[in-house]
Amino acid sequence: MDGEIFRKAAACLKKANVKFWLDYGALLGLVRGGDVIPWDADFDLGVWDHETTEEAVIEAFDPEEFRAVSLVPYGKKGIHFLPRGEKGQGKLDIVFYTRQGDRAIHRSCAARDSLWTDLLMRIERFLDPHIHAKEKCKQLLEDAFHKGLPSRVRDRLERGLDYLVRLNCLNGMQLTYDFPAHYFENLRPVAFLGVEVNIPADAEGYLELAYGKDWRIPKQWMHWWEGATYIEGKKNI
Repeated sequence: MDGEIFRKAAACLKKANVKFWLDYGALLGLVRGGDVIPWDADFDLGVWDHETTEEAVIEAFDPEEFRAVSLVPYGKKGIHFLPRGEKGQGKLDIVFYTRQGDRAIHRSCAARDSLWTDLLMRIERFLDPHIHAKEKCKQLLEDAFHKGLPSRVRDRLERGLDYLVRLNCLNGMQLTYDFPAHYFENLRPVAFLGVEVNIPADAEGYLELAYGKDWRIPKQWMHWWEGATYIEGKKNI
């Protein structure tokens, strides 16, 4: 992942006085190895929904630097940010938590693990020029798509794909993340990629709850929702 992407994002949030903390894989990489996890796909940050709104977070980012995608229509309570430009590889997820009594609740989902899901993801990545750095051959094909087709045709294809992706996610595994709220209320500052950020004061306790007692053991090929003790959900609801 691109550390510069994270530094720019942190600067945007701090300038807008949005309180956030390092979460999920980003926190796991920091606590376990002092750096990002090499095979991780994004930076995860947590916020309280009673402290900020989706609109406020989106407005904090420079639209020339980042493109925001609301994840609510996909069944997730959060925002996904993609860097503008072909070289941007790091992505950012802002996760919103709701306080319910002494619990912190986050709603999410995971698409069905199927050939259909894999095909949709491949097409989505092909159509979006901002997600991954491209090999020359693939870049030429994408240029032909983005520049060779009439904008009206291209727009209809992208809208159709967006609908299929959302439908596939909503028909997948609906998940609820349920943590003790104190993990996100008691924070401490640390240095991460040259930036001071907050993390749960009891980060190790949180990671054990999130990823299990063997959270210190790297598991490169494990799906992000597998093995977690904090997820309640059922498939195809």
